Amino acid sequence: YAGKANIMTVRDRQPLDMAYIAALLRPEHEVRLLDANIFGYDVDRTLEEITAFKPDVFVLTSTPVNRWECPNSHIDSVYELINRAGIENTILTGSHGSVTPEWMLRKCNAKYEVRGEPEMIVKNLVETIAAGGDAKTVKGISFREGDGFMHTEDAPRIENLDALPLPAYDLLPMERYRYSFNDLPQPFSIMLTSRGCPYHCTFCLKVMSKDKFIWRSTKSVIDEIKYLQQNFGVQSVYFQDWEFVINKPRVHELCDTIIAEGIKLRWGCNVRANDFFFKDLIKKMADAGCVRVNIGFESGSQKVLNS
Repeated sequence: YAGKANIMTVRDRQPLDMAYIAALLRPEHEVRLLDANIFGYDVDRTLEEITAFKPDVFVLTSTPVNRWECPNSHIDSVYELINRAGIENTILTGSHGSVTPEWMLRKCNAKYEVRGEPEMIVKNLVETIAAGGDAKTVKGISFREGDGFMHTEDAPRIENLDALPLPAYDLLPMERYRYSFNDLPQPFSIMLTSRGCPYHCTFCLKVMSKDKFIWRSTKSVIDEIKYLQQNFGVQSVYFQDWEFVINKPRVHELCDTIIAEGIKLRWGCNVRANDFFFKDLIKKMADAGCVRVNIGFESGSQKVLNS
């Protein structure tokens, strides 16, 4: 996925959605995962990499997973990259097309727009393309048809997050990623331990994980932490969940396991201010290595908050 400088400036965090997609596809397909953002590639340099690989299918996102709820507004270079690459089977994922697929398809030559949670949709679509099947059978996509557009039925959410493979971290330059502040030191990674949120804040875009809050098992999360530490020496993690402490028994269990297994990890997370006033939970999180909690104070004006 392309980013930074001449493309779009995003945080130096792993494109986990692309890494999940790569992990799902590589058992049956030759896959290259390019994070142009972390290398600071412009459109020309990114096109050199794409041309050298010569993919039959080109998958990219307008919104990396750490911006799903707050997407960048300047994405003209995404259109430029798609149009100049000229790859017939171009699949575009992200928040923008999930909300306005027709608008995105008019702006560029992407053949398919994936709406919502992308991993299984992309897997199903790539398998259909490879088999010469009918794209209309794939849920959760939009594409041109004649003078108009075809929107297939919405795809269901991924109910069992534990069934997803680990993101293809080994295809990423893990040593380059960093958090915005030094309280979470390198080697660093983000992780997703849940998706969705039951709240309805007007300033937050939930289209990528709408309707349900779904979480992973504690074992699944612990296994991923151990994998990151054993294979990449990861010292810190930022849990990119939209609201980490919604399910408090889950957080207690996760912290208890980190402590019981002697896992040395510095970590941070997002919380909602009115959902984070339980002293026992705060202490447990700190004991388990939590050094950062981010709270979105969206405005200092009560009038604005009320509206």
